[in-house]
Amino acid sequence: MSAFNGGVVTHRSRNHGNTTNYLRIKAGPCRDKYVHNLIAEAKIGRKLLPDETVEHLNGNGLDCSPDNLVVVTRAENSRLMQERLKARGETAAEPEPGPVDVDTSFDITTF
Repeated sequence: MSAFNGGVVTHRSRNHGNTTNYLRIKAGPCRDKYVHNLIAEAKIGRKLLPDETVEHLNGNGLDCSPDNLVVVTRAENSRLMQERLKARGETAAEPEPGPVDVDTSFDITTF
């Protein structure tokens, strides 16, 4: 369960198979928006384009100081994430498996 803090909650997000925490607005007209996106948009003076995302320079998704945020393309964000993981000696986790086919013809009453 997320902790409530005046309309802002900590949200766990999976990026490249790795879990990261971000701050998300939970009340008012900006409900369900990420705090780092709103701060970055204010910093650059416009909304993010569809292919843009916000990179936390220090890798801490909870640090939303304007100096820690930079707008990058989604491709650049993925490249930076891979570099960060490689520097730590890690690799991106495998994607979660998709739905499993289940044989629904099984009749439990036959036992």
